Formats: sequence, C-alpha cells, structure tokens
Amino acid sequence: MPRVGEQGQSALLNRRVLVVGAGGLGSPAAMYLAAAGVGFLRIIDPDSVELSNLQRQLLYRTKDIGESKAACARATLTAINPDVTVEALTMRFTPENACDCLQDVDFVIEATDSAVGTFAVAGACHDARLPYCYGGLTEFGGQVMTVLPGRTACIRCLFGSDVQPAAIDAESPPGPLSPVPGIVGSTQAAEAVKFLIGIGTLLVNRLLIVDALGMSFRTVPVRPSADCPVCGGCSPAISV
Repeated sequence: MPRVGEQGQSALLNRRVLVVGAGGLGSPAAMYLAAAGVGFLRIIDPDSVELSNLQRQLLYRTKDIGESKAACARATLTAINPDVTVEALTMRFTPENACDCLQDVDFVIEATDSAVGTFAVAGACHDARLPYCYGGLTEFGGQVMTVLPGRTACIRCLFGSDVQPAAIDAESPPGPLSPVPGIVGSTQAAEAVKFLIGIGTLLVNRLLIVDALGMSFRTVPVRPSADCPVCGGCSPAISV
C-alpha cells in the first residue's frame, strides 16, 4: 500500500493503543490493530468470558468460558501477531485509575458499549488531551465518532450537557445482531490506524451511523457546543 509503505508500517510498530473493553467492539478493533502491526496494545476488561459472548466476541472460543477476557484477548492477539506487545488489565476503567490506564498511549479505542464507560473514558481523554474513537451499538446498528480533545466536538457535545449516562444504560436495547459489532469495531480500528500514520480524513465533528437492517451508512454533523461542560466549545471546528 503506497500510502502506508515502510514508513507507515514502522510508525505503527512504534505506536501504542489502549482498548477499553474487550467485548463485541473491542474484539474486532483489537484484532485488526494487532494484525495491522500496532506495536503495543493495552487491553482493559474486568469480566470473564461467557457462553452468550461468543456470537459476537471473536477474541474468544468455547474453551475460554469462565476465563478472564483480558488474559484470553492477550493470548489471541499475540497468536495473530507475535511482534505485538499486549498488556492485559483485568479491571474496570474508572476516573480513579484513568491516569495509569492512559499512561504512554497514543490513541484510545472506547469500546465499553456503556454510556457510563463512554463518559468516563471521554472525560479522562479530554483531561489528558488524548485522541479517542467512540463506538456505540443498538440492536441492528451502531455509531462511531473520533474526538481530538480541545480541537473537535466531544461526546458531551454529541449527547448534550444534561444527559445522565446511567439513565442511558438503563434504557439500552437488547442485542446486538452478531455481525454489527464487527462493522463498528473495525471502523474504530481504521480510525486509529489513520490517526497513527497520518492519512485520510478522520470521523471528527461528524457521527457515522450504521443501519444493518437497511445496510446504509450516513454521517451527521456534530458541532462543538459552547455550553459543553467538558470542552467548552473548544477551538473552532477543524477538518482532519
């Protein structure tokens, strides 16, 4: 790939990505990042593998049921690419441990599929000025947006300043259809790779909406909000 080349591949080998959540979104995102040659992956997930996970969480096999997701993810990812260093953390990402989780990484994949988790990651990344890619799921679709803290619209700009994350989680629909997390998670991985080697146009100031039932993809603009409690409207919107 001329637009990647040896220089781009070398850049990936020297970059570090944090994947928060090793479930339906984190599985494809982490697998594609490992296959692409990102040199260091930090995987955070407090849970164990369950039978119900297997239809959408491709990092795991039947033999892994009951085992730590983070540890199993490390084994799978190093099998995909032995040159990738994978750090597995069996813990939940919280504001209290955020500094340690974010230490020395270049990009964050927000793959919790939980509003509480999303807002925790977004707030910590804003404080650390670390770019991240948000992914969310519905029964038959999903959405993706990349945020460059202090430069582009953030998650609070998207959802509004008054929204309560716990209330969103309480109303979350069942699902998703098993292939949908693969579409969303692989898009998040693509955003990470583009950022790490500096190519293409990122999903900033716009939300990608995936509808698997109609098999349609569309983007809607997201403007930085002057009333945003996280970014305060940031600087003027930019094209990246």
